Amino acid sequence: MSAPLTFAQVAAEVGLSRDRFRRVWRNFIKQRGFPPPFSQPPGAHFKWNADEVAEWKRRRSRALGTDGRHEVANDVHPDDRLPFEPTIPIPAPNRALANQRAQMRALMSRGA
Repeated sequence: MSAPLTFAQVAAEVGLSRDRFRRVWRNFIKQRGFPPPFSQPPGAHFKWNADEVAEWKRRRSRALGTDGRHEVANDVHPDDRLPFEPTIPIPAPNRALANQRAQMRALMSRGA
C-alpha cells in the first residue's frame, strides 16, 4: 500500500480545488463509485488509499474517454487562464436598460 493521501492531495488527483472537493466528495462516493476514506474524524484527518484513488481514476477515464480530470472553469487559478480580449458591450435593447447600464458604469468608475 502506498502512502495515504490527504484531502488536498485527493482533490488535486481528481482535478478539483480542495474547497470544491470538500463539498462534493460524499456525492462522488455515492454516485460515482469513488473510494471512501479509510481514516475519518474524530481522532484523525480524512485519508484515502492512493492505489484505490488511482484505480478509480483509471476506471473513470475509461468510462468517460477522458484523462480522468473533472475540472470546472471556476477551479482554474486566474494566473493559469489565457489572456482574453475585452468584450464589446452589447447594445441595450431599450432605453431603460441603457440608462441602468450608464448608472452602473458611473458607480463603478467612482469606486462606490
